[in-house]
Amino acid sequence: MYVQTKCKQGIIERVQDEYTLIGKDLFKRETDMNMFVGMKVTLEDGRVGAIESSFGKSGKFKATFREGGLRDASGKIFLRILTIVMDIVDCVDDHLDVLITRYEEVYLRP
Repeated sequence: MYVQTKCKQGIIERVQDEYTLIGKDLFKRETDMNMFVGMKVTLEDGRVGAIESSFGKSGKFKATFREGGLRDASGKIFLRILTIVMDIVDCVDDHLDVLITRYEEVYLRP
């Protein structure tokens, strides 16, 4: 088993309100956004939010930030994805639960 981290980068298209923004260029048009809803995203200045939903049909998305203060937000937005590659023997390993729990803490909970 090995773990691979991938960092995807998009841009902020516009700020919708104090807590919500619309981003683009993080996903392709044909990407199924349902598997990314709830995942953490990070702005260049370190603010952390979560993907709320897709927006339109061109790969745009809506992200929310609990702290707010997005009126001046611009620039890049990042999504870090952890991929766990394992063979059948590793699936039985007791450490899998620990890895999944840690993945949820780091990547899914804002």
